[in-house]
Amino acid sequence: MGAGGENAACSLYVDVEITMRFAPLVDNLQILSQGKVRDVYSIGENRLLVVASDRISTHNQVHESIIPGKGIILTALSVFWFKEMRCANIRTHLIASGRDIYEYLPEGVYPDDLHLRAMVVRKLKMLPIEFVFRLFMAGSLWREYCAGNDPYGLNLPPGLELMSEFDCPVLTPTCKSEDDEPCEARVVKLRNAEAFVSMRFAVIWADRVLRNRGIRLIDTKLEAGLVGGQYFIGDEVFTLDNSRFCLASECGTPGTMPPSFDKEVVRSLAMRRFEGRAPHPVTFSPREIESIRYHYHDVFKRIVGVSLEEFKSEFLS
Repeated sequence: MGAGGENAACSLYVDVEITMRFAPLVDNLQILSQGKVRDVYSIGENRLLVVASDRISTHNQVHESIIPGKGIILTALSVFWFKEMRCANIRTHLIASGRDIYEYLPEGVYPDDLHLRAMVVRKLKMLPIEFVFRLFMAGSLWREYCAGNDPYGLNLPPGLELMSEFDCPVLTPTCKSEDDEPCEARVVKLRNAEAFVSMRFAVIWADRVLRNRGIRLIDTKLEAGLVGGQYFIGDEVFTLDNSRFCLASECGTPGTMPPSFDKEVVRSLAMRRFEGRAPHPVTFSPREIESIRYHYHDVFKRIVGVSLEEFKSEFLS
């Protein structure tokens, strides 16, 4: 499923012993975690610097090709949503973005584009759950439903079709693991009631925002953590990497899956390269890389309403 989580956020906000797979994006700060896409650094007892790389992953594989500027787009999109969520009184981990991040960093030499691909955030005690919300019947939930399985204990009614719209976002939580093992939705709601309510509200609110731009949210993955006894939404929100979107004009026919409007285009390219073999890192052609890069820019502009360059100029530079 598109919102299943490619960035291994489980370890983003805790001190862990890590194995470095990639050269750190910042070499003069203490690195705490390195996910498939993001590096996380300590910048104080209660604050972290989260830096998005241009790495791209699908099927739990980080591919050999990078997508120039992808990390900047992901950061800008999360900053857009976090700022909007603040206006909607939704608590998030964002402290600073753009050039404001340098107020929280020790003196030193940093990459020229660090302020474009990094955020200063609260250090949270992350919940060990990925809160996957679905507004439509699709993806892995559809496959389980067709097979007669109910791994989340949802007791869904019979007769649903592909892309049937739910009355309210349906929670299909997973444990933070390489296999994204399903969790009992009822138990997760009871144990994390405040976080669940806040995140469900955020999903309904975001879908409303997207509708005004001619887009629908199919499903998304959110994560939350605690600090000072309060829950905050963390990681990334409503990006191409953790959510699935479609054009509103193309999602009104149950039984038909609308064209991809997210990272599914990258998954499809990767699957063709697998050629029936197990998932493995692949190299995309220059033409494919440019196509992916254009796709990320195009979706960003559709969601935010301005181009990446305009957003950078106003909010990040």
